[in-house]
Amino acid sequence: MMMDVRFNTLNEHVHKFIVTESTFSHSGEPKKLNFNINNYPKFKDKIIYVIIDKEPNDLIVADNRPLTPPEKRSNSLKE
Repeated sequence: MMMDVRFNTLNEHVHKFIVTESTFSHSGEPKKLNFNINNYPKFKDKIIYVIIDKEPNDLIVADNRPLTPPEKRSNSLKE
């Protein structure tokens, strides 16, 4: 619903919508993609959909223990 509101609100003011989604969460865990461009046929010609399917380099990995909150946060800031 939020994407529909944004697209309709901004449609007259922008030339393109860029939607970026990753196959990894901020903590580096795999996740499913949620955006479906086919749900927005009215805006399909204006949407550029970018999927990031590569993990960032140099992630902190903890063997046999959960990552601490600072480690998770550090991973979320990696490029």
